[in-house]
Amino acid sequence: MKKILFALIISIGISSVSADSCVNINTNLSRGNESPAVLSLQNFLVQKGLLTTKPNGYFGPATVAALKLYQKSVGLSQVGNTGPSTRAAIKKETCNTSSSSIISPRACTQEAKLCPDGSYVSRTMPDCSFATCPSTIPAVSAPVIPLPVINSIDKATFISKGTMIAPLVIRGNNFSISGNSVLLKLQGTNKVYTIATSTISTATGTIITINSNFTNLLIPCGDGCEEYLPANNYEVIVKNSGGESNKGYISINSIVSSSSSGSQNIAIVQKIKQARLGTITFSSSAPVSLESLAFTFSGSPFDTSKLTNITLKDEMTGESIGGGPVFDLKHFYLQENQSKIYDVYADINSIFSGLLSINTILSVKDFIGKNIIKVNIPSFMVTISG
Repeated sequence: MKKILFALIISIGISSVSADSCVNINTNLSRGNESPAVLSLQNFLVQKGLLTTKPNGYFGPATVAALKLYQKSVGLSQVGNTGPSTRAAIKKETCNTSSSSIISPRACTQEAKLCPDGSYVSRTMPDCSFATCPSTIPAVSAPVIPLPVINSIDKATFISKGTMIAPLVIRGNNFSISGNSVLLKLQGTNKVYTIATSTISTATGTIITINSNFTNLLIPCGDGCEEYLPANNYEVIVKNSGGESNKGYISINSIVSSSSSGSQNIAIVQKIKQARLGTITFSSSAPVSLESLAFTFSGSPFDTSKLTNITLKDEMTGESIGGGPVFDLKHFYLQENQSKIYDVYADINSIFSGLLSINTILSVKDFIGKNIIKVNIPSFMVTISG
């Protein structure tokens, strides 16, 4: 029974092979196939003396090599599988078919297909289909950080070496919570002052607030460079990981001041009424309202009770202002580049000898932001001897 069953299976598997050894393969066979048709092909190749291993119905490397030798012998492309031309050649040789039934080898059209990665593939044998495109791994795009944008800068008058009550406020978009730098480019030059994060008191996505004393600080301006911001016009740029913003603009003005002692060469006689201690002079490059002058006195040995009736005298108008050491200047309007000169007087009420140091702070109000700005007037010395 087993022998009859085996013979039946073989008969079914090679039903296309006639008794006179006609090999008519009806499908494309390639490496890895296992079937009666492969066995028929192997028997053919053994008869041709091209396959030396025993036929077993499995299309392995030996069958590939033998088939390529056959294809070479009949002038076909050595592809190692049974395409239409190879099957026709085998059928012609074993089944006595006419030459007209043999499918001649053909060349593929010279077309190219664009692959997703930008490369091209052409058509290939045996069926002239396009070759497989290279596999691609989608690129991961880096997150896009938007550029910072300046929309406005709060209006204010800034004074070089002056301390404001109100800060510098920049409004816009795409500011970082930390890591912003504010660049101040001196117009007409390549000099750039960098206000670092440490000087920025607060920052949100839309507002940057710079400490009010930034005009009274040494600001980095390049390698080995630190300076107070000089009076001039500046381009303002916000810089962070997104890049540099568009430009805003501010002006920094100046109050030029000086002082001199009223007794540079002689000592003040003690217990004198209204001794002239010295003179202070100042002018502003921007119009401001004069608010106050505040004097402080120090020395050794010295105490404030030894000076009374401290008075200012306006040299331009001759007006005297009492009530020192802090003087109300009554919102006097100081025009652009107008100068003011005050002499400082006081009664000396006790006998002592020493060196008296006088320091002065001028407070003004700007007409743009209505902010109070305080400026130090250079100090001066007075010699008092008994």
